[in-house]
Amino acid sequence: MQYIRQLDTIRAIAVLLVIIHHWFPKDSVFQIYPTGPLGVDVFFVLSGFLITAILLRQKSKAHTGTIAINFYWRRALRIFPIYYGALLLLAIFHQQVNSDLKTAFPYLVSYTSNFYFFDRGTWDGAISHLWSLAVEEQFYLLWPWVMLLAPQRWLLHCIVAFIAVGMCTQYLLLDVPLHSILPFTAFDAFGLGALLAWVVQYKPQHLQLFYKATVVAGVAGIVGALCNLYLSLPLLPLRTAHSLMALWPITYAVTRREKVWAAFIWNNKTLIYLGKISYGLYLYHLLVSQVVQPQLVQPYLHPLLPDWLTGQYLGLLSIAENTVLLLLVATASYYLVELKFLKLKRHFDYAPAQRLIPGAAEPSMVPVAPKAQINTSE
Repeated sequence: MQYIRQLDTIRAIAVLLVIIHHWFPKDSVFQIYPTGPLGVDVFFVLSGFLITAILLRQKSKAHTGTIAINFYWRRALRIFPIYYGALLLLAIFHQQVNSDLKTAFPYLVSYTSNFYFFDRGTWDGAISHLWSLAVEEQFYLLWPWVMLLAPQRWLLHCIVAFIAVGMCTQYLLLDVPLHSILPFTAFDAFGLGALLAWVVQYKPQHLQLFYKATVVAGVAGIVGALCNLYLSLPLLPLRTAHSLMALWPITYAVTRREKVWAAFIWNNKTLIYLGKISYGLYLYHLLVSQVVQPQLVQPYLHPLLPDWLTGQYLGLLSIAENTVLLLLVATASYYLVELKFLKLKRHFDYAPAQRLIPGAAEPSMVPVAPKAQINTSE
């Protein structure tokens, strides 16, 4: 699909929210709100939108099996290389990792680590964040077949049903520890993103009205999240509230991308770059902060630094070191590994597609990116 750079900005903000949640002390001002769950839910809504948009655009252009094969190959080329590369490194340096890798490894390899953590009832060190990648992969196994096989007249019903399942299961499992890492409790997040894709594809004339509705829904999400967290009033499940909050800026980016308000943020080159490498930033951030920095940097660098820096400001120093290390690792991963596999996507191209992007400042035909361009928005 066409590249919308503002979606990379949203990716960057989402991954920064997750990193802040994991890196900053629990008594920090940054921990007043659970930014980690919010960032993950933003990723889920964005994935629901992008994946569904791809599937709906291709639904009538080729045989279902052909579309599905291309879809899964392209997903594999995007996701598997650095994920399994990271698992290989974990296996090699397992003695330095403070996790039960012997038990967890079959779950990690099979993208079922969310069930591993759910069974434990607790997290497991530097591999804890991989649950969300497992949930996304489980969504990919199911959702393409729903969108490709369901008749067009039933697509909206399927999407609404998924949203309802996500909300209801969160209510039903409210007292169950770690219930939010089960795949069906994320259906509302994916489904809300899919709803936007459905409107873009089949009801583009209503997209501006849909955006106005997301503004109201986003405000309701904010109120719902605050009531849920601070007043113990679950008017909305927390993930549903977060997903409504996320749908608002995602819809804004899709409809107003040519003339966005606060362009210095939306079109910020640093944020857009961080969005491009956000998969690596997410995948490596706990490995860097819990393995690389404390075992490879701190023992050798800190003795060379003044005592006041390694004493009073140790927390800030560690965050600074983690930031530099993570940027280096994620950048190297993107250019040396990810881009090489992304170029192979040209062997699994979808049928050419062009369509009007409704809601743009000036309606114009936006073609699919040429083969020479690497589109990291899917």
